[in-house]
Amino acid sequence: MFHISKNKCVGCGLCKAKCPTKAISINDQGFAVINQEKCIQCGLCVEVCPQGASKNITEKLTFAIGTDDGK
Repeated sequence: MFHISKNKCVGCGLCKAKCPTKAISINDQGFAVINQEKCIQCGLCVEVCPQGASKNITEKLTFAIGTDDGK
């Protein structure tokens, strides 16, 4: 799952322009937002963001929640 930090996002729109599924929009506050239902997890938003605002948070979520194998 990818997330865009509103603390780092400057609303430049580079991620929106690069997204192949048009999953990213700029909200009323001027920050990029990812529609998770449209996101295909390609990571292009991370590559293009000059502010480092877009991050893959899947690994952090898995660590925080745990795994299905009982460990």
